[in-house]
This record gives sequence, structure tokens and C-alpha cells, in this order.
Amino acid sequence: MLPTTSALSATMPDDCCICLNALAPGSPLLTLSCNHKFHLQCLALNLKAQHQQCPLCRVNIDTSVIQMLTSANTNTVPLQQQNLMHQYGADPLENNQHDRSILSSIDVSDKLDDFLPR
Repeated sequence: MLPTTSALSATMPDDCCICLNALAPGSPLLTLSCNHKFHLQCLALNLKAQHQQCPLCRVNIDTSVIQMLTSANTNTVPLQQQNLMHQYGADPLENNQHDRSILSSIDVSDKLDDFLPR
């Protein structure tokens, strides 16, 4: 069983360090073994991008957490994650394709010249 929680405590950090949005009361969170908390969807997308360490302290994320969050087949996803996905409103990995299409449509190459030394 993964240590998932909902944001309720006043002692928690105010923001998810991945998306920089607030850890709002009731939002599904995942607590890593290092005790850092992230939005479930943010951590899933971070793992999907092959970042297998805590974004804050770089401790390796447990293999069981990686396998659960990167599972593409919801039929093999544990019931606890299915409940969290239902609570969150969708599969946390579902929006990844949409995110990629947005990022691929942004052309920053011409803007880089403004920041590169000459």
C-alpha cells in the first residue's frame, strides 16, 4: 500500500515543487519514503519522464511506486490508485500526450539567441 494522503495539514509545504501549484485541501498526494509530498499526477508525469528520484532531495523512489505510477494498463493498477484516479477525475498519465503536443508546438529556438552570449 502506497502512502497516499490528502492535503489537510497546516504544517505541510504550500506548493508542489513539480507544478508549483498549491497542495490544496483534498487533493490526492503521494508521500515518498523521504517524506516529501507531491500531487499524485505531478509525480506520475515526472516518473513518466524518467526522473526516478525525489525532485527535492534526489533519493531514489521505491520501485513499487515507480511501477504503480508508470503503469499504462489501468486493469493492472491497484484498487487504491483507481480510487485516487477517480477522485482526481482522470488517469494521471492520460494528459501526458496533451502536454507533449503543447510543448512541441512551442518554438523557442529563435528566442534562445536573446540569452546566449555573443
